[in-house]
Amino acid sequence: MKLKKIASLMLAGIMAVSMLTACDVEKVDDNQGDDNQGVVQTSPIVSAVNDAQEKIDFTSDNALTNALKMAVAEVGANGGNVESNIERYVKHATGSKYDDELYTKGGSNGDVKTVVKVAYVGSEIAWTENAVVANIANDVKNEVADLVDTTFVAYDPDYSWIWHRPGHVVVRPNDATQVGQEYRNYTYTGTVSDLVSVTSMNGTTNYYVAYTITQTTAVVTYQG
Repeated sequence: MKLKKIASLMLAGIMAVSMLTACDVEKVDDNQGDDNQGVVQTSPIVSAVNDAQEKIDFTSDNALTNALKMAVAEVGANGGNVESNIERYVKHATGSKYDDELYTKGGSNGDVKTVVKVAYVGSEIAWTENAVVANIANDVKNEVADLVDTTFVAYDPDYSWIWHRPGHVVVRPNDATQVGQEYRNYTYTGTVSDLVSVTSMNGTTNYYVAYTITQTTAVVTYQG
């Protein structure tokens, strides 16, 4: 009888432990599911470039990261630390969907242009990844600072921002200074890749970040 009673108690204990274990596993799975819902991961690069300037709210772009990796694999290890070379390869890797340049003047209402840029930092310039990120953020800041927000050049849908006189003399039209005249306003959005690096044969590490800037043109009326 004692043996049967002991066996029954042991069986009950095992069942209790099994139930607790099952509950614990289910609880962990539920928590993991909750953590993954609605969470947006922000990379150090995204945070750094957004903190460095206020004009563009950059977001992370996995497709751009993959394109940059392909570009760096082609030219990065061979001393290809010229940003224009990497930019060209990124364009090829994405089907050359990017424009060559943004408007500084001109453009019709609703025009959208997107360019891709590459920031480069070598390990001879920055010794830590934090220093690399800071250098790249500063490069992006300088690029963004040169973007045109508004041009008050009077809008003419037939001649864009320039007029041609006989003899091929190009004359800039008057600025929109009268109420009711139309001019252009530009707004911007952007995306940025993760940091991609490659080490050359001489031990130098090249770090790259690709980013895009999208410009949207609006023709607005001068209010005085």
